[in-house]
Amino acid sequence: MEAVLAAQRRRIWLAALVVATSAVLTACSTSQAGTGVGVIGYVTSTTGIIPIDLQTGTTGRPITVPNISSDDGEVLALSPNGKTAFVTTGGGLVPIDLRTGTLGTPIPVPSGIGSMAIAPNGRTAYVTTFTGVVPINLATHSIGAPIALQYASSIVVTPNGKTAYVTANDDVTPVNLATRTIGRPITGPDLAPGTISIAPNGRTAYVTNGRAVYGFVTPIDLASRSIGSPISIPGGPVFDFVIAPNGRTAYVTTVPEGSASLVTSFDLVSRTAGKSFPLPLNTAPDLVVVP
Repeated sequence: MEAVLAAQRRRIWLAALVVATSAVLTACSTSQAGTGVGVIGYVTSTTGIIPIDLQTGTTGRPITVPNISSDDGEVLALSPNGKTAFVTTGGGLVPIDLRTGTLGTPIPVPSGIGSMAIAPNGRTAYVTTFTGVVPINLATHSIGAPIALQYASSIVVTPNGKTAYVTANDDVTPVNLATRTIGRPITGPDLAPGTISIAPNGRTAYVTNGRAVYGFVTPIDLASRSIGSPISIPGGPVFDFVIAPNGRTAYVTTVPEGSASLVTSFDLVSRTAGKSFPLPLNTAPDLVVVP
């Protein structure tokens, strides 16, 4: 089922690229790859990655990444210090120095990657495939033995680095990264998780939802394993939900039918939406935020 949901999300993105008619890319030369001061995010495009000031919607100078378009799609993650991006390409996992725009040596990765998270110490990337979670040593470029978990999709790592939470089989599954053991899945009648994010304090996870409550995000108390009431998100089906370092603001990417993908700021305390702006043309609605 997770494989079907992943295919549906990819079709939504492709449809958005076809009908999108706005969002002009603006090249700048200021700090943070061209966005100046603000909350900075990055998205992937068909030619590389693009920085976005999430307070103004201004896009900065893109960083070109060869072979970024592949049959598996592009997956993007940031190092905990926000200085390096890692993006999957047809040639492997490419590190990018965000201060200089310099590309590093590609790191071999398995095929069929669905998501990626970097450990808080910055040493290991964890990627998901349809058969499990694969650790990658970012210093030695070595691929570790996979942790078996069928239909693993989206992944986050807790701030203490001990546990990963993975969406798989319509559940949220904890994985002990030290012992490589799979915990008891968190499941509920209206939980059909797509992507997952975690608050900076490590207490609450948020999952975007699919079939049952499309266009909502559901909070999960990780200590009690209790599922909260779904949060309605304006702007169409929710594709991604990223929590800012302040823990109060989230940035939500939605894919409204017949228009460009949007990024909307969302206050997690008041549960109210803020500013919205369209993503640039030919970009995926996957978003990462610089800590």
